Amino acid sequence: FLLQGSSWLRDGTQVSRIAGFIVGAPSASHCAGACGTRFSEDLTPEETQTSWDKDIPAINQGLIPEESPESSFLLEGDILRPSPFRLFSATSSKWPKNGGVVEVPFLLSSKYDKPSRQVILEAFAEFERFTCIRFVAYDGQRDFISIIPMSGCFSSIGRSGGMQVVSLGPSCLQRGPGIVLHELMHVLGFWHEHSRADRDRYIRVNWNEILPGFEMNFIKSRSSNMLVPYDYSSVMHYGRLAFSRRGLPTITPLWAPSVHIGQRWNLSNSDIARVLRFYDCSPSGHEPSGKGEVQNRAVAVQGRSRRRDEDPQERELRRLRVFSFTGYYNMLTIVP
Repeated sequence: FLLQGSSWLRDGTQVSRIAGFIVGAPSASHCAGACGTRFSEDLTPEETQTSWDKDIPAINQGLIPEESPESSFLLEGDILRPSPFRLFSATSSKWPKNGGVVEVPFLLSSKYDKPSRQVILEAFAEFERFTCIRFVAYDGQRDFISIIPMSGCFSSIGRSGGMQVVSLGPSCLQRGPGIVLHELMHVLGFWHEHSRADRDRYIRVNWNEILPGFEMNFIKSRSSNMLVPYDYSSVMHYGRLAFSRRGLPTITPLWAPSVHIGQRWNLSNSDIARVLRFYDCSPSGHEPSGKGEVQNRAVAVQGRSRRRDEDPQERELRRLRVFSFTGYYNMLTIVP
């Protein structure tokens, strides 16, 4: 399918006109094993830690004015600032569930080359393999995501209504689907792990090492992330050097000082569990009989063996339809 000459408004600002979207390509599986602790084959653990601690915040650094970061269109480095018209909406920011499956329609820009499209499709397949989420080809649905290679990596939290932009620039795709998974978790309604209300029991925020004016990116909140225990290995966790002013850690794990944080390889076991609980669904897409079944299935997923060598063409994106309206910040409560 093609959509030519589309344009849209985000918070009253017109975003440049994008032409030529492609949708409906088959997906590929990815990282079907528990690879959260594996390192890139060409990097040592130390090099990988340094590299990934400077992932999304570093990629988006040029999008946030250092002299006035509070004026940026991004929150916490990669979350699109919501429209004020949506802040007080009472409607759900969840994507609707139909028959146990949560469908998120998407448009994929034709400006992506084949390797880039493959990385994005691998991320889709990761969700389809382990959760009830199905990224489906756009076919006239009212609410959908438009994935385009703008500058940087960013997205909205939850379903914001109509067409919502997910930016995945070339730098966001160079090391595999990890950053794509991160941004799609935002799309599904999840926040950064380091900003959880209970974070002080698990990490220390080194305020003196944060870039001046960027302290707001470390505000705590009660969010959907708290459906499961704190997870250092979550794809939603930022790395140690996020928003660092001089290359020293801004985030220090308390329980395991040497643990790797900020991994960008796959959904962690808790990432999978929180999706299942937030959407009250099972990996198979069948309606659970009750909350207990959702929790039991989430536990079962954590013990599942995930293999890298699974047939990459095993999964194919389903083309189903979805419609409804939206809200935005109804799941977020700021805490001291």
